[in-house]
Amino acid sequence: MRRFGITVRDFVMKGGTFIGLGHTNKNRDGDNKLVYSGTSDLVEDVDCIYMMDIKYDNTDGNGIQTKHIQLTNQKLRGNNALELTFAYHKAENLKYVDMINSVRNIDTNTHEKARTSQDEESKYNDYLDKYSDAISLIKSVLNGNKMDKTELRDFLLKNTNYGRDKCIEIIDRVSSRLIDFEISGKTGRKKTYYLINNT
Repeated sequence: MRRFGITVRDFVMKGGTFIGLGHTNKNRDGDNKLVYSGTSDLVEDVDCIYMMDIKYDNTDGNGIQTKHIQLTNQKLRGNNALELTFAYHKAENLKYVDMINSVRNIDTNTHEKARTSQDEESKYNDYLDKYSDAISLIKSVLNGNKMDKTELRDFLLKNTNYGRDKCIEIIDRVSSRLIDFEISGKTGRKKTYYLINNT
């Protein structure tokens, strides 16, 4: 490894650029960060090290995955960015050249918005799983029907073990995603709910 490092250094001093790939342990550290696995000579000889990690992975309705790969600088001897994020697409029938051509550099804001959106979607799905009994009842009773909020709340109260506040919370949580409402009534404040879809 030392001889290899000397050869690479001679190459770089003559104007060349060397890019190498290492690997990490299967297990992360206590902070959930990747841990470099390999000879320390390589780390000591190179001028710049980035740790690459998948920070976002989402699949859309067409089966196309969007992955965000974040590069975090671990060693810096030059004018290099401290952090970089790249995105690319991956799909079962996507040609390799198209996957390579999809690679693009994205800014921090774009990455954070995508990651936040994924986190929110994950939390929403966990919520649906946690109260799956109430969700099934809502889907069933609103399938082809409409109910005002009081009726829907009372229906959940009658058919579940949840209290009044929890039933209202569940209705509000799935509003605009699973169900939606129309405003009606003399005061224009009555909410009549209907099912957005029954999938």
